Amino acid sequence: PTDRAAADLAAAHPELPDGAAVGLHRLLDPADEPGTAPGSVLYRRGEQRPFELDLLVLPDASGLDVELCAVLVEACPDGAHLVLGGEPGAAPPAAPGRVLEDLEASETVPVVEFDPRGPGGPLQELAAAVRGGALPAVAAPNKEVVIVPAMGEEEAVHRAVQLVTDSIPRVLDIPAAEVQVVALAPAGPAAAGALNTALKARLNPGPGRFGGFDVGDRVVVAAPLPQAAVGET
Repeated sequence: PTDRAAADLAAAHPELPDGAAVGLHRLLDPADEPGTAPGSVLYRRGEQRPFELDLLVLPDASGLDVELCAVLVEACPDGAHLVLGGEPGAAPPAAPGRVLEDLEASETVPVVEFDPRGPGGPLQELAAAVRGGALPAVAAPNKEVVIVPAMGEEEAVHRAVQLVTDSIPRVLDIPAAEVQVVALAPAGPAAAGALNTALKARLNPGPGRFGGFDVGDRVVVAAPLPQAAVGET
């Protein structure tokens, strides 16, 4: 779905030919047209300029909304096969529509369920438990899962900042710029807004001259742009 995901896929499968893995946004060829409404993107690919391919696989289509799916389908040439993958229980797309669920419920397309390859790791074990309403201690010798307790919202924010700026870079050798913090809500004492404010104060302090942002701030694309897809950083 994103350029970074495509790059990771290509790196994990060097047998793929050059250019076989590409982000969906880039594949649809966005046009930077003046006068386009904010949050909307016009794509050059479509029914009048379809892809030149026989098979298109989107491994993670859980974030595919109705509008983007319509553009994608129109860009597929006659006779092409479109394979949409997704993990059960994944978060829905930010924009309207639940394409995968609707397609499965329609009983108009083949649906195949794959068993996970090999034993599940700590992340899979924790995800399954959380879906069932539990938060167990998970054995993770390589620190794939670390549960950090906090006594309240303020301490949770403090711990998150500490993890991003010190613990993770020092223990796991992962730069702070490559760490993504995810919150359950946009507003609240320990939600995305509070976390972003606290992280900015440590990572890139400044007056916020540009709509609350400064040069060097890391941002996540929340609405489609010609230059970047939703979810790109």
